Amino acid sequence: MGSAVWGYRDSVPSPAAPSGDAEHSDETERSRDAERSGDAEQSGEAERSGSILNRGNIRRSRVIIAAVAALAVLIVVAVVVARENRQNEEREAAVAHWGAQIATWESEQLAGIGAGIVPADAAGSIADAVSGTALRPVWPDVPPTADSPEDSLDEVNASCTAVTAYDESVQVAPEPPAPPTDLDLTDAERTRFDEGSAALAELRNALSEPMAAIRQFCGTYPALLLAHGAENAAEANRAVAETLAVQCPAPALDGICAATIDAASALAGEVESSEAIQATWTAAVVEESAVETALGGQRETAAAQSAVAQAVAGEAAELEQQIEDAATAFATALRP
Repeated sequence: MGSAVWGYRDSVPSPAAPSGDAEHSDETERSRDAERSGDAEQSGEAERSGSILNRGNIRRSRVIIAAVAALAVLIVVAVVVARENRQNEEREAAVAHWGAQIATWESEQLAGIGAGIVPADAAGSIADAVSGTALRPVWPDVPPTADSPEDSLDEVNASCTAVTAYDESVQVAPEPPAPPTDLDLTDAERTRFDEGSAALAELRNALSEPMAAIRQFCGTYPALLLAHGAENAAEANRAVAETLAVQCPAPALDGICAATIDAASALAGEVESSEAIQATWTAAVVEESAVETALGGQRETAAAQSAVAQAVAGEAAELEQQIEDAATAFATALRP
């Protein structure tokens, strides 16, 4: 029995004392902990460094983006400014070209219709060509007096043609060159065009009344000259009366025309003496205001004839002067 217990004790191992391997294991664990702690610190430091680096990169990216945006803006502004400058230059060139066209038009009109009536070769004004002797009856066997010479039909027709030709040139004169349709012009830039258009319109309007009177005069007076050229007094007076019955040379001479129609109609028939007819014609004529100044109180037939001649030439001269005044006003409006 005792032997068996002994044997049991021998078989149970006794507690073991710490060994060198255990100590080494602890040191290894502490080393690992230290390493892990260092790694963690390094990882944190790396994270902090990465965060700082990221923030730096973001700031640099923002700066780069801002710089690129600013550069893009500058490029856009430069393109817009360049385009505007080009458009302004093109506009200025177009306005200058149009202005040159206006100047050419002005020069041409000043040399043309602005110069007034241009007499035909060997022809003066209507007033110079007309003595007024045709606006009276043909007195039998009484030649024209020295102060009332016979008119030249050719000269009267040439003078009338020159005046009517001037009016026609005004009516067909071109308008000033129109402004470019693609330009929004200022009032100042349109001034010369507007003034030119207005001046031409005013000239045409100013010619309307005197030219209507000129056409009436030139349509009647040459016919009276032809009537006075008939072979005998009776035929001449008949033609004078018929011509004046259609139209008097001028409205201001209507009273004289009426007196002449009556006298010429009487002389167209068989009469033994023209004295009574002359007296009647003279008495009617001297009452007309158109001859009052020229008569100066005289009441003789010769004085009446002379006064009538002056009244006829005066009407023609006044009408021509109205036309010349209109041409002068037009030229003045065009001159800078």
